[in-house]
Amino acid sequence: IIALTPIIPRHAFDRDTFDKTTLKPLIGSGPYTVDKVQPGQRIVFKRNPDYWGKDLPSKRGFDNYDQITIEYFLNDNAKTEAFKKGICAVDDQSDPVKRERDLDFPAFHRGEVIAETFDTGIPPVVTGFLFNTRLEKFSNPVVRRALGMLYDFEWANKNLFGGKYTRTMSYWQNSELSALGHPAGDREKALLAPYP
Repeated sequence: IIALTPIIPRHAFDRDTFDKTTLKPLIGSGPYTVDKVQPGQRIVFKRNPDYWGKDLPSKRGFDNYDQITIEYFLNDNAKTEAFKKGICAVDDQSDPVKRERDLDFPAFHRGEVIAETFDTGIPPVVTGFLFNTRLEKFSNPVVRRALGMLYDFEWANKNLFGGKYTRTMSYWQNSELSALGHPAGDREKALLAPYP
């Protein structure tokens, strides 16, 4: 978490007004600076020629764009329609059914759009039932398991999601940290022994 914290000098903000909304850019230490802002529409970043880390070996191959424009859309459908019209360059889709439905537009049929699925090598976003186990009704693991068994994943996947999903079996699924398919060793079994 500390690595995600921006470095902001003390003189760059006033403690009494720090929580107030403003369009005045903060001083930053990253590879890009804010160039233009259109509130509610877009932010344009330009590459910082004085970026302190530009020559670090770990930054090789990064920060290659002179300018990055981030467009804001009211909702996901507006973003997808803007992509279809060529207003933005990327439309990331995590919903496979919506993705297939949205590919029916002229630029796609002309071969001007590449629709590609790729393996990120990171765990999937967790979707499902999350229980507040501090509440008495969810504190019993048998109750939680029974509620999970009531959900017909196979039916929902076939009828609602076009058969595109696989059941999540681990928080670390699809990563090198996944224990799926790897039997626990003696040390792991000893660590887990006190837990049912």
